[in-house]
Amino acid sequence: INLAVTVGNDPARRLYERFGFVFSHREPRHIKIDERYYDIEWMTLELQGGSEE
Repeated sequence: INLAVTVGNDPARRLYERFGFVFSHREPRHIKIDERYYDIEWMTLELQGGSEE
């Protein structure tokens, strides 16, 4: 499972880390809101027990 969190949203990142998500990579200036750009960090959770197709 992959998710993105805006850089600086530490409470959200800590929550995701408690559920096992780990940092994958950062994308600078990925989101633009009201003429301001935000970096995002992608996080990944590896699921166990399933089969890959």
